[in-house]
Amino acid sequence: MKLSSKTRRPKAALWGLILSSAVCAAPAFAQDADGADTIYTGSAILTMDEAQPRVEAVAVDDGVIVAVGSEANVMAWQKGRSKVVELGDQALIPGFVDGHAHVVAGGVQAIGANLLAPPDGVVENIPQMLGLLRDYVAANQAVIEKYQIIVGFGYDNATLAEARHPTRDELDTVSADIPIYLVHQSGHFGA
Repeated sequence: MKLSSKTRRPKAALWGLILSSAVCAAPAFAQDADGADTIYTGSAILTMDEAQPRVEAVAVDDGVIVAVGSEANVMAWQKGRSKVVELGDQALIPGFVDGHAHVVAGGVQAIGANLLAPPDGVVENIPQMLGLLRDYVAANQAVIEKYQIIVGFGYDNATLAEARHPTRDELDTVSADIPIYLVHQSGHFGA
């Protein structure tokens, strides 16, 4: 982790703008004589910090969040070189920074049949998986008819008693007409 020589605080990786709860809850850091590079103001600055869920302004200097809070307090960081960005009706939220994330898979997992192995699910073999898929189809008929796909998430061939992926013939016992898309628990491949 690279440290800023100015503040000795971790440098923020800016994807969007990162507001951590630790920074949001803290008062402004020791102010640099040069002020902040950029100050963001607006009514929809969300911190994700329960103690201070919304703020009016955020000051950033050399990629480091240096002040978070009321517009009056944060504007104390404004100097001649500062750029002030009025967000208007746009929201500023923490960035989601991860070296390896499957963000879309979270949505797929939320709408699909849960095919996870214990302790997060119950699937220990292919017949159990097929039974859960049939139950999912019965409970979600309107959605399946509308989108013409059956989705399952979280199976792991390595934890199945059969130690293999399900076959097409096995999946056809659930539905031979509507495609079935199963996502492996790793999110790296499907059946």
